[in-house]
Amino acid sequence: MPGFSIVGHSMSCLVRCMPGLRVRRAALLAPPPPTGMGADRATLDDLRHVTLADDARRRCAPWAAKVYPQGLSDQWTARKVAHWRANADPRAVAAYVPMFARDALPEPAQADV
Repeated sequence: MPGFSIVGHSMSCLVRCMPGLRVRRAALLAPPPPTGMGADRATLDDLRHVTLADDARRRCAPWAAKVYPQGLSDQWTARKVAHWRANADPRAVAAYVPMFARDALPEPAQADV
């Protein structure tokens, strides 16, 4: 089977690591660290609650100060929260966050081919 080229951003970079794929070339933009983010249980629980919360709770979430210690403008935060609400199912985000925020990335899924 001939190989293919792939462009990945963030968690989609993990596709490159899947066994059995014949990737000839890959451009990986902002991949997650292979060790994960090292979040503790309390942080994971807070992130999960934020993903399922209303927009007001999302805007004042304490995670933003941890991720962006230099601070975020109210305008940027409001725009980010609105984009998040319009483009992502909160339940999917709640399941997605632990995939990269814990202490290691998940093992690749084994597919029956």
